[in-house]
Parts: sequence; structure tokens; C-alpha cells
Amino acid sequence: MPTRSRTSAGKAAKAPDASKAGTHRGPSVHDIVVVGAGQADFVLGLFVLIVLGVSRFILAGLSASLPHVVNGRELITGNALAPTSGTIAVGVGGIIGVGIRAFAGGGDTGSQVVLVAAIVSFVVASFLATRLAAHALGPDHGAPVDTFAS
Repeated sequence: MPTRSRTSAGKAAKAPDASKAGTHRGPSVHDIVVVGAGQADFVLGLFVLIVLGVSRFILAGLSASLPHVVNGRELITGNALAPTSGTIAVGVGGIIGVGIRAFAGGGDTGSQVVLVAAIVSFVVASFLATRLAAHALGPDHGAPVDTFAS
């Protein structure tokens, strides 16, 4: 049976119920294994390498589609500016994220606000990308299907 104690105002305060102890959902088994084994840095590093690897494929596609967007005389400049502007955009996005986090506050609430802002920005960017015509960025009509054809 719960015991009662007196608060500073003289009212009876109910003590925590021991039967509800341990009902808080803790970390998952995966979290415990990864962090307990000291592998959190390894997992983070692995995900960073995966993201960097995927971004290399995206940049290759960007380089392949650039001749459809930029005139021939400006192609070298476009090839130099496209990856650089992506890096600048990542930096600006990081600064905006830090600003949103400072405005929203720390803890879980701040993290959730930053995550929602990132999701909204990706959805808007995806919507804008759908406005491109299906073959606006290539391939050219009449181009060989197999690039290694003799």
C-alpha cells in the first residue's frame, strides 16, 4: 500500500507506486549491444561511409546530366560549380539546423523540431524535382543503350 507524506503546504502527497516501476521503455537491445560493445563510433562511421558512397553516384549522375542543362562553352564551369554549390548548400543547411535548434531549445523537443524541418525541406525539394520533364536530363534519343558497344 502506498505511503503518504506531508508536503511543505501540509497536504498529503502520494508516494510513487512501486508496482509501476520499470514501465519506462528503455533502449533497444541493438542500442545496448552497439554502445555496450563500444561500437557506436564504428556504426556511425559505417553510415557516414554509406552516405558518402551514395553521394558519389549522385554526383556521377549530375555530371552526366549537366550537358543537357548547361551550354557547351560553360560546361567546364558548370562541372566545377555543381559539386561546390552542393557543399555550400550542406554548410548553409547545417547552419540553419543549428539556428533552428537554438531557437527550439535542446533535448528531445529541439531534435524533433530540427527533424521535422529537415523532412519538410526534403519533401519540398522532392516536389520541385518532379516538375522536371522525364527526359530533360537525359539520356539522349538515339544514344546507344550499351556504352561498351563496338
